[in-house]
Amino acid sequence: MNNKIELLSLPRSTGSLDIMTLVGNRLSVHGWMFQPGQSFDYIEAYLDGRPVGQVEPAIRPDVVKAYAWLKDARPSGFSLEMPTEGVTPTRLDLVGYVDKMPIAWLSCLLPCEADIRLPLPPTQLAQRVSGFHGPAFRAQGLRMFTDLFDQMTRLGIPTNRRIMDWGCGCGRVTHYLLTRLTEAKIFGCDIDEQAIEWCRENLGADFIRVEPAPPTPFNTSDVDVIIACSVLTHLSEAEQDKWLDEMRRILVPGGYFLASTHGQYAFQMAHPEQPSGSPCHLSGITDSQLDTTLDGIAPSGYYRAAFQSRDHTVKVCAKYFEVVDYVERGLCGHQDLIILRRAK
Repeated sequence: MNNKIELLSLPRSTGSLDIMTLVGNRLSVHGWMFQPGQSFDYIEAYLDGRPVGQVEPAIRPDVVKAYAWLKDARPSGFSLEMPTEGVTPTRLDLVGYVDKMPIAWLSCLLPCEADIRLPLPPTQLAQRVSGFHGPAFRAQGLRMFTDLFDQMTRLGIPTNRRIMDWGCGCGRVTHYLLTRLTEAKIFGCDIDEQAIEWCRENLGADFIRVEPAPPTPFNTSDVDVIIACSVLTHLSEAEQDKWLDEMRRILVPGGYFLASTHGQYAFQMAHPEQPSGSPCHLSGITDSQLDTTLDGIAPSGYYRAAFQSRDHTVKVCAKYFEVVDYVERGLCGHQDLIILRRAK
């Protein structure tokens, strides 16, 4: 299990890295993970592909309470405290085992000096886009970047050209595009003026406030790669249609668009209690539930909690792009990730 390709073939584990620090020659990681339908017997840690032993179990009553409705699995809290023996590791993989067989994985690049030099956003801005702040916000952003970078590496998507973070907020992922993809030209855009202003003042890249409806100020074929983390998840079907057309316009022919959605897994997590006791099945798109997080920033009724099936997402996106891949739970083990390419 020290081969990244083998890891990528495993299902992704639900979970979180709440604390992740690498100070001097000491690594400290605390979090939780689980695989719906199965409880791990143990969790094995790998640093840069090298097995370093099982993580210590940790009691996480907060997580257990949040997932109390699960009947077939329990989240596994863990902690990892270890010296790095004078070698600075760059990547952590956590693999959950059942009957000595690997069944799911959680992975993240480890913080580097460049990451830590950039400031954290104010609590209000961080919580607005993620519900986290401080070190947990930073850890979540690095994990999201890891998932995107793994897919870009796997598919040969260029990481040294013009890359735009659509719906960047206060730089949760843009932060790592800047520190990790230093040869690329990084853009960020969002409808949140306050978040954009903070990014301009603190992250040092090109950040643009855009209107809630296209077009954007970008020129046709202006960008080589677009990422969108938890953007389509908040747009109605009609708004998604407009924005997919706009993303196609500003991408170069052959350019890539990586976007996350709330698929079947996220829908089931959001609707755990069914009168019949059976899992809640998602068909098509459900976009009627309003989300008040951006009240006063987004137009009334604009920001929503949108859930959509794999078939629906593929069908809609195929009107504008070639569908390269669809990775269930491909972003943080929770949101699905669709990878698209503009036809040449």
